[in-house]
Amino acid sequence: MLIPAIKKLYTNKEDQAAALERHLEFFNTHPYVAAPIIGVTLALEEEKANGVEIDDAAIQGVKIGMMGPLAG
Repeated sequence: MLIPAIKKLYTNKEDQAAALERHLEFFNTHPYVAAPIIGVTLALEEEKANGVEIDDAAIQGVKIGMMGPLAG
């Protein structure tokens, strides 16, 4: 799900690789709530691609932090 968006956001191969590496961590949630979590994650990636200083750990933290509570 993330690969096409990351390829669109980051034109540089090194930036693409770094973005993909950020999302290699464990991710398990209910399928019904996966879309909003991925949407928020991609919004943060878009801001980072546009030059906003967002820490990699913040992007991972938001995704992982939403994963459990929304899964029920």
